[in-house]
Amino acid sequence: HHHVGLSTWAQFGPLMGHNDLANLPELCVNPAVNVLTDCWQGKPAVCVAAGPSLQKNLAVLTDPAVRERVAVIAVGTMYAPLRALGILPDMVTTIDFQPLNWTDQFRFVPLDADLPLVYLHSTWPQTIRRWPGPCFAAQNGSDFLGWLRPYLPTPGFDASYIQTVAHLNVLVALAIGANPILLLGQDLSMPHDAHHAPGARAQDATPREAPDGHIETRDFQGAPTWTRHSWLSMHSVFRRIVAQHPERTW
Repeated sequence: HHHVGLSTWAQFGPLMGHNDLANLPELCVNPAVNVLTDCWQGKPAVCVAAGPSLQKNLAVLTDPAVRERVAVIAVGTMYAPLRALGILPDMVTTIDFQPLNWTDQFRFVPLDADLPLVYLHSTWPQTIRRWPGPCFAAQNGSDFLGWLRPYLPTPGFDASYIQTVAHLNVLVALAIGANPILLLGQDLSMPHDAHHAPGARAQDATPREAPDGHIETRDFQGAPTWTRHSWLSMHSVFRRIVAQHPERTW
């Protein structure tokens, strides 16, 4: 977990620092996720990620009788495919600090003016500034924010230890009081010839294309599957979150 965090900061630290500064006006204006506390108390939420298994499970949300009973919190990479299927999420989350966050995920997709965005403070600035709906901020773990936090008008929403936007999905589900919390497309693994769900705005390589970058292991049913060191680290964060909230059904 420590190695993955260090590698991310080593490669993208300057860009994330730039975004921290550029997004300061939005941090002072947009409310923190805290204002959504318990707005979905005791009702089910579905956290939609972009794993390959999403293709076989997503159809359940196209049933209007199911859709109206659950809150759908979707990662930004899946917003376009969900919209194409007629599934409009209740919230979209993003943490991506690169320009592709705007150009690949949102720029050419119609955005609903009522759709809330929950973003990490180091997100690419254009994503926040061009989002037509309400925006809610989560704070990262940068030194800049650590220095700034005492001067902010309200306490922030701490998302400093997350490594993937799917972690933010779960933190939002916890904040709104959802129970149970269902993880859809949350594989942290992949078959030999795929890396994300079809239609996901995600760039990656399959194990077949880059076997040296993947690890062959066993899934929860004992069948062979592929994963990566970074995904194993993300798995440890999910385990930590679940262990901290035994009062929720996962």
